[in-house]
Formats: sequence, structure tokens, C-alpha cells
Amino acid sequence: MEEEQPKGLEIEIQPLKPISLLVTRVAGVMYRDDPWFATDGLYHHCPLELRREPENDYDPFAVMVMRGDEMIGYIPRERNIVIANLMDAGRELRCRVCAMDRDDYSIDLWIEVLMDRIEPKDLIDGKMKLTVI
Repeated sequence: MEEEQPKGLEIEIQPLKPISLLVTRVAGVMYRDDPWFATDGLYHHCPLELRREPENDYDPFAVMVMRGDEMIGYIPRERNIVIANLMDAGRELRCRVCAMDRDDYSIDLWIEVLMDRIEPKDLIDGKMKLTVI
């Protein structure tokens, strides 16, 4: 007679609050072709994207701050190594606007970089399912 395999126990875990990794000013905003256009319509907690640029001649840890296909600027060189290493290791990071000051002469943009405690790929319908055997 065949021995019955033990059945797993399913546990649902709600996603935890994301970890705030960094709050920083975005470097190079004023060097864009049209920084006012690139930052137009941004608002508090507006989601932005991060994209690695490892082939950057000036900084091998360069991380671009993007709005769709439009580059807004960079995470400053003195603050980007941990973020770049996490991205290179496959962690999905997100960022959002946390402050912005615009006038006729300059734009000062601040972002917060966040990391989910549970990876989105591990979630099913917003919940994580584990099978304990």
C-alpha cells in the first residue's frame, strides 16, 4: 500500500509596509534639455522609476531617475552605491517624489527610494502564499 504524502499548510501573509531606503535630492535636473517640461505635473508621492546605467563613463554605480522614457536626473554619486547593488542583485526598487521646489531659475526635486519587504513576484492577488510541509 502506498504511503500518503503529508499535505502542506497554506498560510496567507499580508505584504508589509515598504522599507524606505533613501531620501535624496535628484542630481542633474537642470542639465536636461527642458527640466521644466520633464518635471511638469509631478506631485507629492508621484511614482517615478529607477534605471541602472552601469555603462556610465563617470560613475559605474549610476542610477537614473526616470518618468516613463524621460530621464529627470540621477541619484547623487555619493548616495547611489547601495541602491545600484540592490538593483544589480535583482531587487525591485521604486521611488516617489517627496518634495519639489520650482521657480523661474531652478528646480529642486527630492525623492524617496522604497523597497518592498516581499517581492511583487511572490504575491498572488496581493497576498503571499507559503506552503509549509
